[in-house]
Amino acid sequence: MKLYLKKLFGYEGKKVVITGSASGMSKSATELLLDLGAEVYAIDINPIDLPVKKLIKQT
Repeated sequence: MKLYLKKLFGYEGKKVVITGSASGMSKSATELLLDLGAEVYAIDINPIDLPVKKLIKQT
């Protein structure tokens, strides 16, 4: 099933930028995109505990 979802959504190897990845819906979206194989670039003022490609910390 997981392989089917990866193909269905087509995020494998895509670069994605998400703001607010440290919490809430943005964190859930970040987790989902990572599971689907996307390269996630996260922007947040808070620390992020997810294995994103790059964290851009805003102050």
